[in-house]
Amino acid sequence: MNGWIRRGTAVAGAAMLGGCLLPAVAGCGTARPAAAGHRIALRSGGPDQIVLTRGRLASGQRWKLMAFEQDHRLGLNLDSPSGYNYSGQIGFAATRDYSYYWGEGLGPGNSVFYYGPVPGSAVMVRLTAPGHRPVLVRTAPLPAGPGLPAGRFFVVQSPSPVSVSWWVTPLDAAGQRVAFRDF
Repeated sequence: MNGWIRRGTAVAGAAMLGGCLLPAVAGCGTARPAAAGHRIALRSGGPDQIVLTRGRLASGQRWKLMAFEQDHRLGLNLDSPSGYNYSGQIGFAATRDYSYYWGEGLGPGNSVFYYGPVPGSAVMVRLTAPGHRPVLVRTAPLPAGPGLPAGRFFVVQSPSPVSVSWWVTPLDAAGQRVAFRDF
């Protein structure tokens, strides 16, 4: 999965950010997509969840990004391997006062992650923050499954301290902005 992260104009299989190697779609450490259609029932009567990708921080702590459908909306959770939920969001849409097109939440070891769905034409997202170099992250397809929408997703560990807020912009193969849509 080389080439998932591109920082600035240099293309590389991984980028060094804050002393942390950021490969694949995952942020710090390593990541690999889950086996197609791998579902986990968390509890009796709970939603079926699909593992989208798994990763590991440089410290060795593991995480996984889970997808599910609830009330006709996409849900994404960042979980530990045992199923402990670090953070999550159900529904990715704009409201009158705020845009909820992506999630920002805690991961293992008080790490911070950005994740969310993007339209199918968005092959990467650009994260920007004042005073920081842009970070480009490749997206991956959402698997076909009951209740899951067509589209792609991204997940990345924040390349800076929690005090910095990053803006996420989906981009197509030509590097042009792709409009978010509700998921």
